[in-house]
Amino acid sequence: AIGADENHDERLSYARGVKGEIYSPPGLDEYIPLLNMSGTPLIKIAIQTLAQRIALGGVHLTPTEGPDKGISDIFRRNRWASRETIVYMNAFTYGYGIVSVWPGANTKQTPQILIEDPQSVHLAWLPGDPFTLDYVVKLTTERRADPRTGDDGLDVGYPYTDAKIRKLHSPSGRHEWTERESIANPLGRIPFVPFIPERDSNGDIAVYIDPLMEIVDAINTLRYHMLLAAQFSAYRQRIATGVDPIVRDANGEPVFKTHVVDGVEELVLDENGMPIPLIQKPGRAGVDRFLVFPGEATKIFDLAESNLQNYTEAIRYLEASFSAASRVPSQFLGIGDFTQVSGDTMEANESGIRTFGAHIQHTFG
Repeated sequence: AIGADENHDERLSYARGVKGEIYSPPGLDEYIPLLNMSGTPLIKIAIQTLAQRIALGGVHLTPTEGPDKGISDIFRRNRWASRETIVYMNAFTYGYGIVSVWPGANTKQTPQILIEDPQSVHLAWLPGDPFTLDYVVKLTTERRADPRTGDDGLDVGYPYTDAKIRKLHSPSGRHEWTERESIANPLGRIPFVPFIPERDSNGDIAVYIDPLMEIVDAINTLRYHMLLAAQFSAYRQRIATGVDPIVRDANGEPVFKTHVVDGVEELVLDENGMPIPLIQKPGRAGVDRFLVFPGEATKIFDLAESNLQNYTEAIRYLEASFSAASRVPSQFLGIGDFTQVSGDTMEANESGIRTFGAHIQHTFG
């Protein structure tokens, strides 16, 4: 059975273009703003591109016939063109999208096609046949528990089989189900249709974005490190040698930090129990400032700046890996350099997404 996804929040954040996991070494809290601007929404672009590519162009009853106008009109009246990408993006994000089909409210000639939340609909397959639905359970919450009023809340479950539709009640979050109603299924079939891009012979679902998330994490981490390196290149790190920054008394002895505890002045100790000396501030470097240090042995120099090209080359390599794994050409992702690329080459780059899109359309039926 498949249902509520324990990785739902993580997958949803990547699908929405949130930065994901970016490694930051300890001690860099002051650079959190750089980390926050390092994310790239590659997964969001990839699933949107695929969803647009496989959009319904018409319903063909056989491979050789043209679109069936009657069935195509049913999708049109259900505004499928403006809603289908939701189903496809759910399929790529969670492993499956799902719709329900019901007789029309006004006319049975136009059934209703409703988009369902994959987190609320649980699918179970026949034993020994992982490609045929055995039953489906849809969960809803009619009332949430309210400790102020003592209301336990109410969860409602609707198990569907080909033969029956049942209604179950439970106090919210307890899973203590009691049957309240059971009727014959007027359709004679389970009214839910899953859209599953990829399954193995056991019926286990492979989620499209899962292998892409770690690649995006690596890209975002390198982007963050590159921005860090750019900061240190823009504000060159200066080193002074031959300068004693410790404050000393008239006898040349270090002066230590103190604080008052219960009216008594005590030394401030570090984590090793050692007193902390007072340090002279050397001053701030700037284009309109002149720093003076005592002593003939004082030397000041800049640290060498990082070569940012090393980062950009590594990022391009990972972006190429993402393009290959997602089957979405780099020109759709907005990555790479196309100044010297011919139209024929870009057309050839689209062969992968054309083939994959056709496979998904065939898989979805």
